[in-house]
Amino acid sequence: MTPPSAGANLGTLEAAIMDRLGQLGLEADPDFMLELIDSYAPLFEKLHNSLLDSHSKKDRTKIHYAAHSLKGASLNIGAADLAAVSRAIEDLSEKADFGTIDPLLPALDVELKKTNEALLSIKTKLSHDKSSKS
Repeated sequence: MTPPSAGANLGTLEAAIMDRLGQLGLEADPDFMLELIDSYAPLFEKLHNSLLDSHSKKDRTKIHYAAHSLKGASLNIGAADLAAVSRAIEDLSEKADFGTIDPLLPALDVELKKTNEALLSIKTKLSHDKSSKS
């Protein structure tokens, strides 16, 4: 299984996240959107760390759980590339083929970083828009 490409540029990812938040009807409530963004970044980091720790311990069950959870959280906010890498790791963890997961870890790091950057950028824009309306 090959990892997804390095993915969309940051602007495209931001647009995808904003589209997803719009689908959820959240764009009308900037305060809630800010809270949501503040909750996702630590969640992503926690799941990422859990996945890496579980991988180092060769714990197939915990890798699967962390990858599955990271995939779901990514899909919830529209981070499709992060979800795709997480799904690939989730699928491979079922086979307990740890060596095939290794090449996906750098792609996971890249996609997580891009997603966090997009969330921070959106948060900055929302905060700026909110303060300029006050």
